[in-house]
Amino acid sequence: MGGRRRGEIFLQLKTPLEEVYKIYCYHHDDANSLLETYDKDDVIRRHLRNQVDALKGKSTLLDMGSLLIKPVQRVMKYPLLLSELYKSTPELHADHKPVGDALAAVRQVNVNINEFKRRKDLVMKYKKSDEDESLRDKLSKVNIRSIRKKSNRVTSHLKILTWGELQVKDETFDREEKIFRNLEKAVRLCAKNTFCYHQNIQEGMLLAVQNVHSLQRIVQDCNHNNGDSLQELKTYQHSFESFVSTGSDLRIFFMFQLPDPLGVFVKSLGIKCQSPEQCWE
Repeated sequence: MGGRRRGEIFLQLKTPLEEVYKIYCYHHDDANSLLETYDKDDVIRRHLRNQVDALKGKSTLLDMGSLLIKPVQRVMKYPLLLSELYKSTPELHADHKPVGDALAAVRQVNVNINEFKRRKDLVMKYKKSDEDESLRDKLSKVNIRSIRKKSNRVTSHLKILTWGELQVKDETFDREEKIFRNLEKAVRLCAKNTFCYHQNIQEGMLLAVQNVHSLQRIVQDCNHNNGDSLQELKTYQHSFESFVSTGSDLRIFFMFQLPDPLGVFVKSLGIKCQSPEQCWE
C-alpha cells in the first residue's frame, strides 16, 4: 500500500469506477441479447466456446453468459467487502474513517448505477410499446395505479440493493417524467370523454328515431289521405335510422342533410305557417 490508506484508495477510484461499471451494466442486457443471436451462428458459437475454454483455468465460469455477468456481480459485492473491512478496522485506527467514507461512497455508486439502468429500461419499455401496440392497446393498458405500483417496486428493490439509500435526484429527468404523467392523464381523460360523447350521440339518435315513429302514427291518424306529407315523413324516418346505423365518420354529413323534424310534422298536418315556431303561438 506504500503507506496509503485503503479507504482513501477506494475514494479516489469512486468516479472512474462508477463511470466504467455504469456503462457496462447499461449495455449488459443488450450484450446478452446479442449473445443469443450469436448462438444461432455455428462459426461464431464455436469461436466463443474456444475463448471460454481458454479462460476456464483462470476464472470459474460455464459459458460466455456467466462471464458477462461477473462485473455486474462484482460491483454489488464492493459494499459487502468494505462493510466487513469497516467492522474489522478498530475505531482508533487511522484507516477507520476513510474506510467508512469509502463504504458510503460505493453504496452510492450502486445507487447511481441502478438508477442509470432503470431510466434506460423505462425508456426502452415505452419505446417497445410504441412499436408493438396500437393507440387503443396503449390506452387500454394505461393505469396510473399500476405504474405507481411498479415504481414503488423498483424503489423498494433499489433500497434493498443499496441498504436504504435514496435514489439519485435528477431535476431534468423528474421534470420530463412529470410532463409525461400529466400527458398520460390528459390522454386518458380525452379517451373517456370521447367514449361518453359517442355513447350520448347513440342514445340521442335512438330517441330521435322513436320520436319519428310517434310522429308517423300521429300523421296517419290526423291525415291518412295526405300521401305526399306521409311519404316525406317516411323519408325523414329512413334518414334518421340510417344516421344511427352508419359509422360516425358520416354522421356530420347526415346532420346537415336531414330536414327539420318540427317542420315535417307541421307540413304533414297541412298547417300553413311562416315558421314552425309560429304554429305554437
